[in-house]
Amino acid sequence: MRSVPLGMVKAGSILAANIFSNGRTILRKGHSLSQSNIKALRKMGFRTIHIEDDSLDKPKKIGIISYEAREKAVNTVETVFKDFENIDSQKFEKIRSSAEIIVDDILGMDDLAIQMHDLRSWDDYTYRHCVNVTAISVAIAKMTEISVGNLKLLAAGALVHDIGKMKIPDFILNKNGKLSDTERMNVQQHPVHGFDLLSEKTQSSPLVWAIARQHHETLDGNGYPDGRAGTQIHKWAKIVSVADVWDALRSDRPYKTGWPPDKILNHLNSETASKKFDSDAIEILNSIVVLYPVGAKIRLSNGMIAEVQAHNPDDHQRPVVRVLVDEHGRTIDDPDNYILRLEKNPSIRIIETIQMTNSPVK
Repeated sequence: MRSVPLGMVKAGSILAANIFSNGRTILRKGHSLSQSNIKALRKMGFRTIHIEDDSLDKPKKIGIISYEAREKAVNTVETVFKDFENIDSQKFEKIRSSAEIIVDDILGMDDLAIQMHDLRSWDDYTYRHCVNVTAISVAIAKMTEISVGNLKLLAAGALVHDIGKMKIPDFILNKNGKLSDTERMNVQQHPVHGFDLLSEKTQSSPLVWAIARQHHETLDGNGYPDGRAGTQIHKWAKIVSVADVWDALRSDRPYKTGWPPDKILNHLNSETASKKFDSDAIEILNSIVVLYPVGAKIRLSNGMIAEVQAHNPDDHQRPVVRVLVDEHGRTIDDPDNYILRLEKNPSIRIIETIQMTNSPVK
């Protein structure tokens, strides 16, 4: 499996992952793409899709975990969350099992790089958000002094960090506009709801409960629900907090457009954010995020407009790109034949992201 910009996909290519729209599957894994399929996907706003490539020996993965691990975890989270009132130790065991698979997946990777997150619809945002946050949290924690056993425990806590949102009405969570004071207070109770569910109905670790309750606390004491500050916040909750902010800002929602990675990191590295979030977690995130994912359109310092073709594991800020518009403003007729390796062109740098890959499935 590999992620390929839609403009480079040929008719006859085989889909390696389902494609969703409006909460339903429109093209299934294994489908042989026709030219009309490719044209329709482009009209719908897709920029990158996953196709089979038998010539690649690398593990099948989307982002930083394999497709199989991701879908298993999403299905498990969805099943448990939808029946949240009846969660018990047996159901939590399924969460723990998915957490172990994610950890094993990430521990087996040599090149740990956070690129794009998976294709998602708004309907299943919470479930996929929990899986993304788990993968990012594990990737960050892996770079610290943490045992494999504790890494799996952290992953289990991250998978259920938002289970309390199941008690919040969808019309509030997906509201296309500013929340009222009452609605905001309702949302800010979801960590308490999660803590109560997990502590009262499962025999999971208190560390799991702490992640659920504390992932919206901030170092300056202005977070919620308890206004904890500094060392009052568990170190694992601090990691999950950074991962949560990353994925929330990165995601398209009914009320906002997702931010590109470079903008998110600029925010997390700002003086304001440094007072709220753990600096060690942010420093690690800086080192493993691919700022310019495959398919992203970028503006270069010489005036060119280009599209990222492949990331550079040695320098995430200098990917391989194909030029769409040259330095004189002229559109390139055949951009597939105008490839630039930015690592070999040190005088050219990326100024900004113009458009990210994969518009949200709406």
